[in-house]
Parts: sequence; C-alpha cells; structure tokens
Amino acid sequence: MFPIEICDLRAAHQVLRGPDLVAPVEPGRADLRRALEKEFRGKLLRLRQRYVAHGEENLGSWAGGTIASIVLFFRCLLSLTGRPAPAEPSRVIEDAATLLGFEPAPLLRVLACRTAAKPTLAASDFEAYIRAVERAAQFTDQLELGDLHS
Repeated sequence: MFPIEICDLRAAHQVLRGPDLVAPVEPGRADLRRALEKEFRGKLLRLRQRYVAHGEENLGSWAGGTIASIVLFFRCLLSLTGRPAPAEPSRVIEDAATLLGFEPAPLLRVLACRTAAKPTLAASDFEAYIRAVERAAQFTDQLELGDLHS
C-alpha cells in the first residue's frame, strides 16, 4: 500500500520495548520499484520546472528543502537492490552514487544546504543534482527485479 514508507520504517525504526511489529511487514518489490520510479520522475520534473522558472535564485534554499526526499528514495533503492541502506544521509548519497554512477560531491553540497544559515548552491551543483535524480529514475525504470537477490 505504501511501499516507500514501509521501506523507510524498516530501515529506520528501533524497537524500544516488546516485539518488533515492523519486521514482518515488507513492501512488495515490484510495488516499491514502481513507487520509486514515480517519485524520482515527479521530483525530477519539479526540479526542472523550478530551475526553468527561477534560474539560480535561491537554489541553495530550494534544493536543500528537497534533498531529504531524494535521500529517502535513494535509501529505498539501495534496499531494493539488496544493498545495505545506511541511516546517515551522506552515506546514503555516497552509496547511491556508487550504485548509479554519479559524483556524490554536488549532492553532498546540496545536503549541506539543509542546515546552512544562508544556503548557497552553484548552478553546476544543482544541474548535477538534476542529473543524479534523472539517472536514478532511468535506473529504476530499467531495473529487472528477477536479477536481484532478495
């Protein structure tokens, strides 16, 4: 029903007391792949629209506000492909960069914009961010689940 949310819960939850109620809940792999593709493509469209409409104006603030979702989607994609899904956002970006074949540094600079008092981001970093999300959407679209290990 909510494959990305279930994936996120499974990766990030911690049992404080009692049985682990999340452990037996697993999103369908095909459902998760479809949901990720939809979300990556939707985010890609919004990133492109924002860039066309506003150019370089406030890129740091705007990109910094979108990176949490992308990190979540990357974490779920790593999980879907049978790779460990780290909790630390910078590690998620680095591992996704290895999987998808993009340079992580521009996305790490976008990540830094989340907490910066005056976030600034070069247009080249924003363009690299767009290309990384585009690569993730293409990868997810072409992903053959039968070839993956459970």
